[in-house]
Amino acid sequence: MGKNSKSTVITLTILLGVALQVLFAAVDSVDTPDKAAVRFTRAYLNLDETGVRQNLCADLAADQDMDVVDNYIYNAVQEARQRGFDRTMMKSALYHVETHTIAKTDTTATVRVTGHSKVNICPFFTWIAKIFHIGQTYYVDETLNLVKDGDRWKVCSDLFVLPQSIDNA
Repeated sequence: MGKNSKSTVITLTILLGVALQVLFAAVDSVDTPDKAAVRFTRAYLNLDETGVRQNLCADLAADQDMDVVDNYIYNAVQEARQRGFDRTMMKSALYHVETHTIAKTDTTATVRVTGHSKVNICPFFTWIAKIFHIGQTYYVDETLNLVKDGDRWKVCSDLFVLPQSIDNA
């Protein structure tokens, strides 16, 4: 009798764990302004053209006169060339991210994103640099305006400038 009740408890624990995982996955898949702001900021700092375009609102993405994403990528590549590097040296990884929703309605939101970034030539080296405090750390502090486009939140404000350096104290 003791052995049978033990296996029942183990089976119920596993089933509860699976049910909770499904519940957490469903809750996590809901898009929020904070998630959209972080998703955009990560793509922006990593020079991910596709990710930036997917997270821009239709007004900015469809502007035929001035393609803001192409301009941003072009300026980043030019800055890298002036420094004597290629485009990969301008990629950054974002970490220690914090968001604060300043204002939110059903269709609009204003979110402040803060965090730190480091050059992201290779994710492994970025990870090592964070652990051993190697390399330059940049502070990111931006306020983004977002609009709800269907079921996704998208950034609908001017693209921000590259982050400024901070001390590695």
